[in-house]
Amino acid sequence: MTIANEVDRIALLLREDSLHVSFQAIHRGGSNSGMSWVIHVSGSVDWTTSSQLRAHVSDLILSVGPARVVVDLAGVTHLDSSGIGALMASLRDANQNHIRFLLAALNGSLRRLLERTQLHTVFDIRSSVQDALRA
Repeated sequence: MTIANEVDRIALLLREDSLHVSFQAIHRGGSNSGMSWVIHVSGSVDWTTSSQLRAHVSDLILSVGPARVVVDLAGVTHLDSSGIGALMASLRDANQNHIRFLLAALNGSLRRLLERTQLHTVFDIRSSVQDALRA
């Protein structure tokens, strides 16, 4: 294997395991008081990417101040303790700013992880983004 092929393989692995975050504003009615934001997260949320997720959510909470933040975790392939820490810190920031914070569309392994750690009692977890927006 050449060095160029090895570099290409490593770059591909980084793209597959990296964190991807996108935002979607949902307006209900004519005022910002009913505004919700959905944060679509995919990839791996671990010690190398959790600070990015934390920064994105914090920026949204502090700059926009929506009524509700829904974190769509359907595309998350891995979540470690630092990822859980980022979600906990985001929940704390949302609560301090009187913003409703919900997790949505967890796959089976993420749901079991939160259940084993009893964090399912701390987070407001909904089966889908649509359910979270209706809550």
